[in-house]
Amino acid sequence: MHHLTALVTLLAIAFYFFTAVNVSRSRTKTGVKVPAMSGHPDFERAFRIQMNTLEWMPIFLPALWLFAIYISDAIAASIGVVWIIGRIAYFVGYSKAAAKRSLGFAIQSLAAMALWRCGWCEGPSAAPNSAVIPGRRIGAEPGISRFSGAQLRTIVRCFASPRNNAARHFVNGQPLSLAAKNALSPGTVASSL
Repeated sequence: MHHLTALVTLLAIAFYFFTAVNVSRSRTKTGVKVPAMSGHPDFERAFRIQMNTLEWMPIFLPALWLFAIYISDAIAASIGVVWIIGRIAYFVGYSKAAAKRSLGFAIQSLAAMALWRCGWCEGPSAAPNSAVIPGRRIGAEPGISRFSGAQLRTIVRCFASPRNNAARHFVNGQPLSLAAKNALSPGTVASSL
């Protein structure tokens, strides 16, 4: 189980929620009415803090979980805490002035890059037999694809036609359109498809 990574995920989401509440408080304090997105520098900085945090969440969270699954829960959680500390430093600096956001941004982006880089290098392809992923054979000979031949044929058959024409799909050796006609003809039970 990945309890530490789950805890860090909840902390990251809680921090994001805090930034959203801060935007609401900033709106009230500065008098910027909904739906305006600009109007007062303090509000604009609070809004950018929230939006930048939101922009980084889909970069950070998948990397955090892939690292935890394939490498180490404890190390992933530790790097995740560094990311949150970077976001807090970003929040504090940017709240004061736009020029003071750089340190926090650097900390969190380095933490995210560490998760991505290490997860990429040490992930499922570098760790044979460490995990089972449906449709993949871990530890197979190196190559572009690790799908079985039958899976590849199915994929190619499904995507060979740019229009994904129904006549390309077969049921009981007949094109799907012909099988549907036969199923709907008198005396044929449709459930035989």
